Amino acid sequence: MSKIEKIIEKMQHSQHGHKFEDCEKVLLSLGFKMKEGKGSHFKFHHPLMYITIAKHRPVSPGAVKDVLEAYSKFGGS
Repeated sequence: MSKIEKIIEKMQHSQHGHKFEDCEKVLLSLGFKMKEGKGSHFKFHHPLMYITIAKHRPVSPGAVKDVLEAYSKFGGS
């Protein structure tokens, strides 16, 4: 099982308490490009969707849900 799959498994189990860096790893592995937004917000762009995540600890459950949705669309099961 790869590191990305382990992160996704943890996110599927609970959407609370995840690090920004974990979300970043997953999205970059799916082909998203990261751009800084305003303040602590970062935008991740993919040709078919974009996600904005605030670099807070922990990342909001809504942002984790967006990462899981992107993974199911572009990355796997």
